[in-house]
Amino acid sequence: MPIKGALGGISTEEKPTPTRVTELVKTIKTAGVPTIFAEATINPKLIQTVAKEANVKVSDRELFADGLGEKGTEGDTYQKMLIANTETIVEGLGGKYTAFQPK
Repeated sequence: MPIKGALGGISTEEKPTPTRVTELVKTIKTAGVPTIFAEATINPKLIQTVAKEANVKVSDRELFADGLGEKGTEGDTYQKMLIANTETIVEGLGGKYTAFQPK
Protein backbone atom coordinates (compact mmCIF):
# COMPACT_ATOMS: atom_id res chain seq x y z
CA MET A 1 0.00 0.00 0.00
CA PRO A 2 1.53 3.34 -0.98
CA ILE A 3 2.04 5.98 1.67
CA LYS A 4 0.06 9.14 1.00
CA GLY A 5 1.46 12.54 2.00
CA ALA A 6 -1.89 14.32 2.04
CA LEU A 7 -0.64 17.26 4.05
CA GLY A 8 2.83 17.37 2.54
CA GLY A 9 4.01 20.74 1.32
CA ILE A 10 1.91 22.84 3.67
CA SER A 11 3.55 26.14 4.44
CA THR A 12 3.98 27.27 8.04
CA GLU A 13 2.18 30.46 6.98
CA GLU A 14 -0.65 28.83 5.05
CA LYS A 15 -4.16 29.93 5.99
CA PRO A 16 -7.00 27.38 5.76
CA THR A 17 -8.85 28.61 2.64
CA PRO A 18 -12.05 26.73 1.84
CA THR A 19 -10.60 25.36 -1.41
CA ARG A 20 -7.43 24.09 0.29
CA VAL A 21 -9.37 22.51 3.16
CA THR A 22 -11.70 20.77 0.69
CA GLU A 23 -8.73 19.36 -1.27
CA LEU A 24 -7.01 18.09 1.87
CA VAL A 25 -10.19 16.59 3.35
CA LYS A 26 -10.93 14.74 0.11
CA THR A 27 -7.41 13.33 -0.03
CA ILE A 28 -7.53 12.22 3.63
CA LYS A 29 -10.91 10.53 3.23
CA THR A 30 -9.86 8.80 0.00
CA ALA A 31 -6.68 7.49 1.64
CA GLY A 32 -8.51 6.36 4.81
CA VAL A 33 -6.20 8.30 7.11
CA PRO A 34 -7.12 7.57 10.77
CA THR A 35 -4.78 10.09 12.45
CA ILE A 36 -2.91 13.21 11.40
CA PHE A 37 0.64 13.45 12.72
CA ALA A 38 1.83 17.04 12.60
CA GLU A 39 5.22 18.66 12.80
CA ALA A 40 5.75 21.57 15.16
CA THR A 41 6.25 23.91 12.18
CA ILE A 42 2.84 23.30 10.57
CA ASN A 43 -0.01 25.78 10.98
CA PRO A 44 -2.08 24.25 13.84
CA LYS A 45 -5.29 26.03 12.77
CA LEU A 46 -5.08 24.40 9.34
CA ILE A 47 -4.43 20.95 10.84
CA GLN A 48 -7.36 21.27 13.27
CA THR A 49 -9.71 22.53 10.55
CA VAL A 50 -8.80 19.71 8.16
CA ALA A 51 -9.04 17.06 10.90
CA LYS A 52 -12.47 18.28 11.98
CA GLU A 53 -13.78 18.37 8.41
CA ALA A 54 -12.33 14.93 7.62
CA ASN A 55 -13.55 13.51 10.95
CA VAL A 56 -10.10 12.23 11.95
CA LYS A 57 -8.05 12.82 15.05
CA VAL A 58 -4.81 14.74 15.40
CA SER A 59 -2.05 13.09 17.39
CA ASP A 60 -1.50 14.70 20.79
CA ARG A 61 2.23 14.54 20.16
CA GLU A 62 4.17 16.24 17.38
CA LEU A 63 6.76 14.48 15.25
CA PHE A 64 10.42 15.45 15.03
CA ALA A 65 10.78 15.86 11.28
CA ASP A 66 13.10 18.73 10.38
CA GLY A 67 15.77 17.96 12.92
CA LEU A 68 16.46 17.04 16.48
CA GLY A 69 14.61 18.50 19.43
CA GLU A 70 15.96 21.06 21.87
CA LYS A 71 18.54 19.84 24.38
CA GLY A 72 16.80 18.06 27.24
CA THR A 73 13.78 16.95 25.18
CA GLU A 74 12.89 13.41 24.19
CA GLY A 75 14.24 14.08 20.70
CA ASP A 76 17.59 15.70 21.47
CA THR A 77 19.64 12.86 19.95
CA TYR A 78 19.07 10.95 16.73
CA GLN A 79 18.33 7.70 18.58
CA LYS A 80 15.92 9.39 21.03
CA MET A 81 14.21 11.21 18.14
CA LEU A 82 13.59 7.91 16.34
CA ILE A 83 12.21 6.33 19.52
CA ALA A 84 9.97 9.33 20.24
CA ASN A 85 8.58 9.37 16.68
CA THR A 86 7.98 5.60 16.75
CA GLU A 87 6.13 5.87 20.05
CA THR A 88 4.06 8.80 18.74
CA ILE A 89 3.02 6.93 15.60
CA VAL A 90 2.31 3.58 17.29
CA GLU A 91 0.19 5.14 20.04
CA GLY A 92 -1.45 7.60 17.63
CA LEU A 93 -2.70 4.66 15.59
CA GLY A 94 -4.11 2.95 18.68
CA GLY A 95 -1.27 0.57 19.43
CA LYS A 96 0.76 0.07 22.57
CA TYR A 97 4.40 1.11 22.40
CA THR A 98 6.81 -1.15 24.25
CA ALA A 99 10.36 0.07 24.61
CA PHE A 100 13.11 -2.26 23.41
CA GLN A 101 14.93 -3.92 26.31
CA PRO A 102 18.27 -5.43 25.25
CA LYS A 103 19.22 -8.67 27.00
